[in-house]
Amino acid sequence: MSKLSEQSTGNQRSEAGMFYPTGYLVVGFDHEGDATAAHDYLSNAGFQADDLTIVPAEQMREAAEENLRKPGLFASIGASLPVREKQLELARRGCEFILVNAPSDAAEARARQALAHLPVRYAVKYRHLVIEDMRSQIVSTQPHSDAARGA
Repeated sequence: MSKLSEQSTGNQRSEAGMFYPTGYLVVGFDHEGDATAAHDYLSNAGFQADDLTIVPAEQMREAAEENLRKPGLFASIGASLPVREKQLELARRGCEFILVNAPSDAAEARARQALAHLPVRYAVKYRHLVIEDMRSQIVSTQPHSDAARGA
């Protein structure tokens, strides 16, 4: 399977019509190639190819724009809408992303450790009913990183 793949059905899950891949980390990087490097670090940490999706800036922009065209009421009053808007903003600025299926605490810890090798710009974890800002839990997070939602 290619490192670069379309956002699959598994990680395109939605809640009230808004992108909400429960159990996934969504991590953004400023520098081209960092998502590919993250894929390699995560693979070395034991993640399978099906657990990892590299999403280039242009693909994230297109997916987020499509997702934000008609948000549902629940998405509009919750965190998922502003989080997706932030992902769109970052994609427009050229950030690339990796989606990591890390549903358990152990998998999440392995992912955080693997991601510590690269300068992280943005990181969230989609939990049941909560989208957690993960920047403080990844030691390589850049000082000028972006919060889960817009300011």
